[in-house]
Amino acid sequence: MERTKNLIKQYSENRSWLQHLDQSLEQIDHQATHCGDALTECTKSFIECIAKNIIVEISPSTDVKSINLLDLGQLFKSAKNALYEHSAIENIMPKQNLESFFSALNQWIRFLGEVRNNTGEISHGKILPKSYSINLDLAKIFLQISDGFSYILVLLVLEIDMSYTQPYKYEDYQDFNEYLDELYELPNSLKYSKALFDQDYDAYVENLDNYNDQETMVIEEEL
Repeated sequence: MERTKNLIKQYSENRSWLQHLDQSLEQIDHQATHCGDALTECTKSFIECIAKNIIVEISPSTDVKSINLLDLGQLFKSAKNALYEHSAIENIMPKQNLESFFSALNQWIRFLGEVRNNTGEISHGKILPKSYSINLDLAKIFLQISDGFSYILVLLVLEIDMSYTQPYKYEDYQDFNEYLDELYELPNSLKYSKALFDQDYDAYVENLDNYNDQETMVIEEEL
């Protein structure tokens, strides 16, 4: 997953979901020298993880539980539909080529699913000894092919302006930001509030809501 890994590292600083993907890649790196079956399992799971994150990032109000209940076909169709809501992705490739890409991706992920079901040890325990296992070198080929699909999926998401998913603007809450910065002082003139906003937006919003609730209570008590 070298291409995808490099792309993620390039843009992960202000995107927490990419940081989580980067952590998943560490598990893939570990399996790349151990077990072909487990590596194939991790490879398939990683592409699924990207698809789920696409849906959540583009449509934050989507119920995560409902996403987890989708089968492979439904999952990637939902991810495609979410991406298709944004014409900016056509800067990467024309719509006609995107259709071909998603068709190929659907076939590939189904193939990985079949392989994983036949050899999987993590989600589909097998009576030992198993009839066959994936050769580690073959699993690495699966990984390399999947790297291309994963790279394009991440690239498509990065092309979309996600600012509309953030109803709160950092600069609109100076009092709260100063409160956080004083509470959690960082070296080298770094601001905790900005780091939290950029890297864990949900946590920033939760803290902001709590802060506003406390301020409201103080005002009501004074009245």
